[in-house]
Amino acid sequence: MSSPHGSGAQCRIRDMFHVVPDASETRSSLGIPEDTLVFGHVSRLDPVKDPSTLFRGYSLYIEQAGDRDSMMLVVGGSREAWLQQAKEAAIQAGISERVIFMGPRSRRAPE
Repeated sequence: MSSPHGSGAQCRIRDMFHVVPDASETRSSLGIPEDTLVFGHVSRLDPVKDPSTLFRGYSLYIEQAGDRDSMMLVVGGSREAWLQQAKEAAIQAGISERVIFMGPRSRRAPE
């Protein structure tokens, strides 16, 4: 059976999340230029997942690549305390001005 969304895992992902076909509008609403490299991270930001390691790694990438423009978009944070800890970790890693925390999102695609 075929699906208009694709097949296999790709189909399940598209059924689970709202796929934005054109990121221009989203970039514009967040103030991210079209030519900016954007790293994305989606998780509940549970401390056991250690988001601070992600932020230290991103900081290292910036330093070693000489990157002056990239951004990181973080979606998640099912508990306010976890979200605040992640924000503090970004500050400690020296990248807070490059990270946009979107907060938690629903897994259900809009109808």
